[in-house]
Formats: sequence, structure tokens, C-alpha cells
Amino acid sequence: MGFLSILKRNRQEYAQIPEMQVQPDFEMKYKRLVEDISFLVEDLKEEFEKHAYYLALNRLLHAGGVESAEILIDYHMGRVLELEYILKRLLRMLGQSPQTLEDIVKKQREKALEDIQTSENILELLKYVDEEVEKIRGKIKRVRENSQLG
Repeated sequence: MGFLSILKRNRQEYAQIPEMQVQPDFEMKYKRLVEDISFLVEDLKEEFEKHAYYLALNRLLHAGGVESAEILIDYHMGRVLELEYILKRLLRMLGQSPQTLEDIVKKQREKALEDIQTSENILELLKYVDEEVEKIRGKIKRVRENSQLG
């Protein structure tokens, strides 16, 4: 009877040990691959945001009469299209919606417009400062001329 009680006790102790699942190697590799793809997507999204911003900014500048912005529009448009193609495929692989790319483009367009409006305000302030500087320079010039004559 002692042998049976030992077996019974061992079975109860075994039942109390939490089950450990050993994952097959391919599952671990798959999880790492998905994680690496997620990191890659985040890096490419940052790059996409940057080029979408500069594309929107240069389009606005070109519409405002800056002819040299046309070359930059072509460059950034190419980068945006290339990154969009890659990101759409990666996002679909991860089961995410590529709609986020359109949202990024809209957000960057608004940001570029705000930056241009802000810079116009800054340029107006700088113009005012330049006028004040010219007035001061004129006064200094007159004082020097008067001191040389007198």
C-alpha cells in the first residue's frame, strides 16, 4: 500500500505544477518575424510622414509661385509613392488597414499649411523688424554726418 500512496502523492504534486508549453521553433521565429516587420513598418511610416510633409509643403510653395519647388515635388512624390506601395503590403501582412497612410498624408498637408501660415507671420514680423533697423541705421548715419560736419 505504501507504493500506491507514493504514486498517488506524486500524481497530485504533478497536477499542482503549472503546465509549461514548449513552443516549436517555427512559432518563435514567426513571432520574431512579425515583431521585426512591425518595427520596419514604424520606421517606414516615419519616413513616409517626412516625405508627405515635404511634398505638401513644396506643392503649396509651387502654388504660391516658387518655381524651384517643382523639382522637389517630383522627388518627394516618387518617395511617397514608393513607400506607400511597400507600406500597404506590409500593413496587409500584419492585418492592419492601409487607410492610416491616407490619414498621414492629410495630417502632414495640414501641418505644412500651418507652418507656411506661421512662417508668413514670422516674415511679417521680420519685415517690421527690418524697417525698424533701417530707421535706426538712418538715424545713426545722420548723427555721423552731423558730427563730421560740425
